[in-house]
Amino acid sequence: MTRTGERDLSRIGAIDYILMTLGSCLAGYSGGMSAGLPTVGIFVAVGIIIGAVVSYAVRVSLIRSPVIKLDGWLYTCCVLSAFAFGNRLQGLMPEGGFPIDVAAAGWLSWMLILGSFFTWQDTTLLFQAIPSIAMFGLAGVYDTFRGVTFAFFGFLLCLATLFARAHRRSMLRQAADSGYFTRGLAPGTPTPSVETTPGLALKMEQGPWRWIAGPGWALASAFAVVLISLLGAPVIKESMKASGLSGFVKVQVPRSLQQKAIPPAAASAMTENPGGSVSIAQGQNNLTSDPIFEAKMDTNRYLRMATYDLYLLHRWDNNFHATQFEKTDDVNAESLGQMRVNVKPIDFEIRLRRPVLKSVPVPGFVMGWKGAPPVMDGPDGRSVITGMPENQTFKGRSQVIDDSARPPTEAVHDLPHVFQQTIAGSEGLSERTKELVRQVTAGAKNDYERAEAIRRAVADRIVYNIDADAVPSDKDPVDYVLFEKNEGYCDVYATCMTMLARAAGIPARYVIGYLPEAANVDAAGNYVVLDSDLHAWSELFFKDYGWVIFDATDGARAVPGHERGKANKAPPLLERAWVRAALDITMAVLALGGLALILRSMGMRQRSRTPRKDLEREYVHFTRLLERTGRTRREMSRTPDEFLALVRPRLGTAADAAAEINRRFVRLMFSPVGATEEDVVRMRADLRNLGQMLRNVPPPPKERTRRP
Repeated sequence: MTRTGERDLSRIGAIDYILMTLGSCLAGYSGGMSAGLPTVGIFVAVGIIIGAVVSYAVRVSLIRSPVIKLDGWLYTCCVLSAFAFGNRLQGLMPEGGFPIDVAAAGWLSWMLILGSFFTWQDTTLLFQAIPSIAMFGLAGVYDTFRGVTFAFFGFLLCLATLFARAHRRSMLRQAADSGYFTRGLAPGTPTPSVETTPGLALKMEQGPWRWIAGPGWALASAFAVVLISLLGAPVIKESMKASGLSGFVKVQVPRSLQQKAIPPAAASAMTENPGGSVSIAQGQNNLTSDPIFEAKMDTNRYLRMATYDLYLLHRWDNNFHATQFEKTDDVNAESLGQMRVNVKPIDFEIRLRRPVLKSVPVPGFVMGWKGAPPVMDGPDGRSVITGMPENQTFKGRSQVIDDSARPPTEAVHDLPHVFQQTIAGSEGLSERTKELVRQVTAGAKNDYERAEAIRRAVADRIVYNIDADAVPSDKDPVDYVLFEKNEGYCDVYATCMTMLARAAGIPARYVIGYLPEAANVDAAGNYVVLDSDLHAWSELFFKDYGWVIFDATDGARAVPGHERGKANKAPPLLERAWVRAALDITMAVLALGGLALILRSMGMRQRSRTPRKDLEREYVHFTRLLERTGRTRREMSRTPDEFLALVRPRLGTAADAAAEINRRFVRLMFSPVGATEEDVVRMRADLRNLGQMLRNVPPPPKERTRRP
């Protein structure tokens, strides 16, 4: 009677389909996540699961039908269809499928989906690994999905186990074709079919193939490779960095992946539109807790990316965009020129974790860059990234206002031409907004006190909520948030602060960038800046100080759980904490399982030892002694007597002892009585003596060749 566990090793079963499906789903989902399209990844995984279920049903119901052997042709048709009708098939996916510059991911996805419907034999089951590996190659080279490493390791474990199981079945077919399972039976006995005959694996293990490595060893080996990779990869990475070879091969991430794969630019109201403007009050701001870059600086500071001076109700624009970065005026020079007192220089370093930012976030005003990083200083003061430096690191020196300095007093009213727009637009505010400005600044003695009074008023009137609803399109966001909704996040705070300051006669501009959490520091003392640290604030232009930061979110009330810096978009499934913990537990269970399989196999071998098997091992030892001394390999076709006769002339004084031992081996191995434990013990002792005798045998003289 065949055990259930053995039946799976003889024939394709549910376990094989589970392994194939899981590995393919990991590849398809990783492809979708790498392109920033989680719904596409889920679509591909669901399609693969449906196809695998259909294939398994076909396999079970048509196991004895010749139709099963058509799977290779049908699978080939699916592959060709994925290429020929790739564009049409893309339209069936959510969100229109993959972008055109990563269309290969779409072809591979449809190869996995369509192919899964025709995996009826080992060859097609294993062929699913080809598009899967290609998909992991795309996801890995662009490095836009953190979970791809763990997904690939899971795929390797599935593939190694599936391959071992398929290889065993291939050996079974060869053994069946050679007549192994019909030996001793009547001539003409039909050869058993591996596909329809259970228990063949157990029969084969009782014969000469009993020591073959099964799926358990394959799983343990694959896990060992994964473990070595996890431990060795960081060492190799740091070694490559130290040797200077890490930037030798560079891969440009497709623009569509830069825009879609990473959340900061996906649906943020503080992200620039294609025309260079930035929208405000657009509703829920989708931010995650993904780390975007690291900042090394003297203390926690606001990191500016872009400034805007034209207020157009529901968006901010910049009058410098019309110049296409032709330096008609230099904003940075004007800003630095005003910073005459109470300032200090600082060094900073920005290291991008992902190449998704268009500008370098900088503290203060950049005085110069260290080295020659690919950065172009735009006329609006931003540092536009034109390429990617080694290790994605930007080093520079900035001028900042000294934190211990006394506050400024008067704003700059005699504005240079380049800043003329920073005082405009307040005439379009509602009358009640202008009245609010007059009320809150009535007792102020100078411009700085007026600005502080406005900042406190904005903070008092608006409740911070990262999930605030959008402002109606027919409403002015400043008026609506201050007097009706009284709720929003940093973009409306900064807009209100900027426009109310202009109404009070103080030049002001709208700024976007990042504000790191003070406590979010790594072991090296660098600030780890997250996607959720994306922020907006105001900068007001003061005499002798230049642009001074005013953040109206400071001191503002907040909806619990929706405060500044909070992530409000759930990370992808494979990046959630509980999923990562489950993966860690799974890896540990697999490690323990692999170790248990190894120990179990070793224990089974130990328990299965018999005098007969021990005698066979001793004969192998005897053969190696003769091969080493006689300098001749024993061919499988030679009998023990024939091999001894071949090497005997080179055994010297040990020839008679070797002949006696060979005679006893032949008698014990081929007699119907068999060997006993005493025979094995005696043979071991005789082999030790023979080994000592052979060590004293002089090597044969080298044959001399005659010269012609």
